[in-house]
Amino acid sequence: MEKPLLTKKGWSLLLSLSAAFVFTFAPSVQASRIGGPNDDYDHDGLTNAQEKTLKTNPKKADTDKDGLSDGVEVNQTLTDPKRKDSDRDHLTDSQELALQTDPLDDDSDDDGIEDGDEVKDGTDPLNADTDGDGIDDGDDPEPGEHGAEFEIRGQVTAVDSSVGCLLTIATQTGPVQVDASTATIEGGAACDDLNGEQVEAEGFLVNGVLQAKKVNIEDGVEDEVEIRGQVTSVDTNGGCFLTVSTTAGVVVVDASTAQFRGAATCTDFNGQLVEAEGEMVGGVLQARDVKVEDD
Repeated sequence: MEKPLLTKKGWSLLLSLSAAFVFTFAPSVQASRIGGPNDDYDHDGLTNAQEKTLKTNPKKADTDKDGLSDGVEVNQTLTDPKRKDSDRDHLTDSQELALQTDPLDDDSDDDGIEDGDEVKDGTDPLNADTDGDGIDDGDDPEPGEHGAEFEIRGQVTAVDSSVGCLLTIATQTGPVQVDASTATIEGGAACDDLNGEQVEAEGFLVNGVLQAKKVNIEDGVEDEVEIRGQVTSVDTNGGCFLTVSTTAGVVVVDASTAQFRGAATCTDFNGQLVEAEGEMVGGVLQARDVKVEDD
């Protein structure tokens, strides 16, 4: 009977030597696979030595799988490369950058509601008062709902239809900016058709602008417009243009072809209390008659 190549004692010695080789040399083999300490194996902008210090994965460019490379998080956004949601507001760091919220602040607008909850509930994480009702979202029982409804009446003195339908309406308490871009306009009239009209607008006040739901042209109003106020400046370059301060706001009056009453020349109107009649065209009163009022 032939003797075995290795005795039981020999096998034990061989296994011990194999184990010693694995534990002694395996790390150096692993290190050689990712390069030296100054190499960047995963091309994430961090060296292998930096990854070791930070305890990020040197073989994965985005250790926390948040959509940002480890190097970007460490060197640019200053977020945690090992946590996909650095501020724990239920938005990943890359989502925060897309929304322009602060990935290091769980409540970017300081309204008492975390950014993630605002996005989920439909409020604005960058606006403490989403609905513009004067109450911060965190204290507002209905932060996405507008407050009291407003109704105004007055004359449209200017129209801007380049980006929607923006109106300036002269009311008894002063000019009001109205966004009628999504409003229902009586009779299906075009935005520009409202210029010079006496209207009634209903909607919600948001950041000082009336967001109109409905705009109605009031019946029985003639195209003729009459204003009364003090002339605060005169421009005779190319005609006779007066700036008139009225109780409803400032109105520009083109008196170039108007009949003057109580004034010999255009400049004589400066500083005077006047009454002007005519039609509103493009936000300017095209006057046919301008009269100096008696004190």
